[in-house]
Amino acid sequence: MPKRYMSKQEYEEQQFRYRHSLKDPSLLSEIVDGAKFIDELEDENKKQAKQDLLDQLFALIYHKIETELTPRQKEAVRLYLLSKKQEHIATILGISQEAVNSRIKLGKKKLKELCNTDEDIQAIWTNISQ
Repeated sequence: MPKRYMSKQEYEEQQFRYRHSLKDPSLLSEIVDGAKFIDELEDENKKQAKQDLLDQLFALIYHKIETELTPRQKEAVRLYLLSKKQEHIATILGISQEAVNSRIKLGKKKLKELCNTDEDIQAIWTNISQ
């Protein structure tokens, strides 16, 4: 309702509600008590379970990086996983960008082969995909 049709008290009440974002209790009860809340809770549980699986997967892959890759590949792949550009990695390691590219390429190829043969990683990947 426009201000010109309200009394001063009605206008102040309206502005108070706007400033303090007061909600109607019946609207809040529909949100809290409804099935939508339960669905959202289940979705959150699924998201958390998926995140836990991703954390396990990353831990296994990082373990593979630490134990299976050569020291040169390990340095390059670690920086690559931190989203560094190849030129930046080259500067950090003191090598050419082409050398960084080949180290990353060989490290990723080796990791892919190792992950494809690892049963634990495959089981986690299957659970995440579902």
